[in-house]
Amino acid sequence: MIDPRILLLAFGTFAIGTEGYAIAGLLPMISADLHVSVAACGQLVTIFALSYALGGPVLVAWLDSFPRKRLIILALVGFSLANLLAAFAQSWWFLALARVLAALTAALFMAPASAAAVALSPPEKRGHALSITATGNALALAMGAPLGTIAGTVWGWQGAFMLVASLGGAAAVGIGLMLPSVPPAPIVPFQTRFALLRQSSVRRGLAVSFGLFVCALTAYTYLTPLAHQAAGMDSRWVAALMAVFGAVATVAGVAAGSMINRYGSRRILFISIGIMVGLFSLMGGLATLHHSGRAETAVMILLAALWGGAWWSGGIAQQHRMTDMAPGQHAAILALHYSMQFFGISVGGALGGLILAFMGIPDVAFGAAVTGMITLIGL
Repeated sequence: MIDPRILLLAFGTFAIGTEGYAIAGLLPMISADLHVSVAACGQLVTIFALSYALGGPVLVAWLDSFPRKRLIILALVGFSLANLLAAFAQSWWFLALARVLAALTAALFMAPASAAAVALSPPEKRGHALSITATGNALALAMGAPLGTIAGTVWGWQGAFMLVASLGGAAAVGIGLMLPSVPPAPIVPFQTRFALLRQSSVRRGLAVSFGLFVCALTAYTYLTPLAHQAAGMDSRWVAALMAVFGAVATVAGVAAGSMINRYGSRRILFISIGIMVGLFSLMGGLATLHHSGRAETAVMILLAALWGGAWWSGGIAQQHRMTDMAPGQHAAILALHYSMQFFGISVGGALGGLILAFMGIPDVAFGAAVTGMITLIGL
């Protein structure tokens, strides 16, 4: 039976993931309403990722001695308020500021929430607890992003941000009522936390965190043109691909904990990245052939399913590896992990865009495969 306290933490992750995934479908509406280009609105995604990557580790290190439950609740309340500010934005700059605040409060939730899930679980169940908490992010892709898009269509893009604020507020209330007091991490000097970076194993681990998300996001950011060229899929089919991706990722996230406990996080991560290298190579081949038909559509759906399962189980395995590297400093090491994850998101999107601009759509998938192979070498 799944611990309901862990489910509440997963719901908080769901709220944060919904905001991150839903905004992609809102960019044209924001562009039209604020009278800026879609490309400029796209920078709101980059601003969020960089704010999370740069500010997250510092904030978590600074506040990690704070009572864990109170910190998690304050982070969710701050996240909800940031999204309310976004809903009332009248300019791009104000919306960008709200995105910075949302990113910083999201970072302040994610690492302590994952550390709390570990602290609430016996050692043999910690992989499972991390997988359940991370599954909220997969559900956000499968369900939250479509909900956000529907809210934006019905009530305008402001309605989507209000929906996310409501989800964050509900998670804060639930955690406040049900989560027990979780002891804060032992007080560790600020400089000592970043001394983790002096350990070669931690640096290699963080490089793998970075490479995993560069690999995945190089292709995921440009899934629409990839799916169109590989199988002639229109936007409706891409939405179906994302739903399949998210659904399989959710199942994989639940199962990953048991697999990690049985086979070890490194083996699961190696297999996951290897699967992604293979499927991105196949996607590139399909895009090079540039055919459309039922067979190509079926293959793309299968590849999306494998991708969702591999990416999510690999990400959870990597989280588990990082916590094993820093006993007693789970929040600090996870903050560094999430920071590199969001750097990877930023770089992956930029790398995919450069490849698309100077080479071609098939090369985006091949480029993702190459980054995956480099990550495997580092592992």
